[in-house]
Amino acid sequence: MISEEVIGEEENLSGYKELSLNFFSLLNMKFFLFISFFICSSFLHAQNSTRDVVYLKSGTILKGKIVEEVPLVSYTIRTADSSIFVVKLEEILKIVHEELAPAAKKAGNAYPLAKGYECLAELGFGGATGLYGLNVSKFTVVNAYRINKFMAAGLGIGFKYFTTDNSGFSVIPVFLDFRYKPFDKPISPYVGMSAGYGWDASHGFHDAGFMYNPQIGLQLNTNKDFMLHLGVGYDIQQMRFATSWNSYVIRYSEAVSVNLGLVF
Repeated sequence: MISEEVIGEEENLSGYKELSLNFFSLLNMKFFLFISFFICSSFLHAQNSTRDVVYLKSGTILKGKIVEEVPLVSYTIRTADSSIFVVKLEEILKIVHEELAPAAKKAGNAYPLAKGYECLAELGFGGATGLYGLNVSKFTVVNAYRINKFMAAGLGIGFKYFTTDNSGFSVIPVFLDFRYKPFDKPISPYVGMSAGYGWDASHGFHDAGFMYNPQIGLQLNTNKDFMLHLGVGYDIQQMRFATSWNSYVIRYSEAVSVNLGLVF
């Protein structure tokens, strides 16, 4: 027969384990938010603090960002008004990189980009659907390259928190993200797809699984400094579900999500 003292010790041990898991889950979230902020801040500072000045032999001066270089052939430069110029190497006298004054930095940020790097930060909430679906809250950051005014693709990292009837756990996904809009308008529909892999951060980063997130919505280009994405998605995350003591099955949690994204 198990004594009351032993039972009490087991209950205390279980409580300590649960407290430890919650503590490490909170640390994981804070660490992720710090890394995301650092990546985007460094990325934007490097992008907006300088500009390229191309002096041509004809006397023309082009100021903006060099967005493409074909070695020993040509340079492509995007000016502050989003105009694109392709200049042959033999036409160039010199290229100078200069610091922007605060006023020039603000004037040079024009959206949408024709080409170039951008950062997408997105917040979303999903309602469970399907047999194994769980409610989910998520925050993701994508460092993307805009291929043209219609398409962008990049690499992202995120933080997802899934809730069950009596507990919750966090998942860290790393994924590829693709966005496409059919119209070059201030307000345009878009479609997106994210696919990658997620790790259970609440249990020692074990029990990894594939994740998929198709999405549709509206892209709003109403500000020269950023864009908004308002979307509805279908979140799918592979994970392990307990069926009995020390027994698990691999299934997919599914949720319909509402997402708000900021591109800058």
